[in-house]
Amino acid sequence: MKLCGHENSTCRPHERNDPHTTLSDRSDKKVGIVPYGRVSAGILRELAENIAGFFALPVEVLPDVEILEDAFNPLRNQHHAAKVLEHLAGTHQDCYRILGITVKDLFLPIFTHVYGEAQLSGRAAVVSLHRLETMEDGTHLEREVFMERATKVVVHELLHTFGLVHCRHADCLMQSVTKLSHLDAVPLRLCRSCLGLWREMLKNLTG
Repeated sequence: MKLCGHENSTCRPHERNDPHTTLSDRSDKKVGIVPYGRVSAGILRELAENIAGFFALPVEVLPDVEILEDAFNPLRNQHHAAKVLEHLAGTHQDCYRILGITVKDLFLPIFTHVYGEAQLSGRAAVVSLHRLETMEDGTHLEREVFMERATKVVVHELLHTFGLVHCRHADCLMQSVTKLSHLDAVPLRLCRSCLGLWREMLKNLTG
């Protein structure tokens, strides 16, 4: 699996990226992962390693919490992503970024479902694993493929919190994705344009 913050890299998960294209490894810039409900410890650990590998930031898996009852829509049998995100943003103020992970299905009113949602240039993002473990026909995937999907969504949503918006380039992680087949085709890297924006943001963040 490639997990890269710069072009033409072959870095693996939990390896450091080029320091000129990543944040400093600072203890005051921790990423907290909050499981909403029961999420496999192995999945959380691997996602934490992949986040640390991309952003060069310390990552901590925090205690799980119950997903909000008032976020549940019984007519859709889904949870409202924006409500979960709003709750998440008000927690763990000691974290530089806070990421919610859930196996519940998430939606926004204008979409049938979403894989994730984030505060643009904010500090919170939430990701649903609900639809990532199967193909579009319902058959189950190998764990490696599932983890690659989950990592793509997690890094994509966290990059939104740093100010990156959706991209139209076919070779970019920041594409807007609505189908699993499209998600599988998206690379785990940024296009040249988004990479340039990311580097500029990093200069501002690291001083």
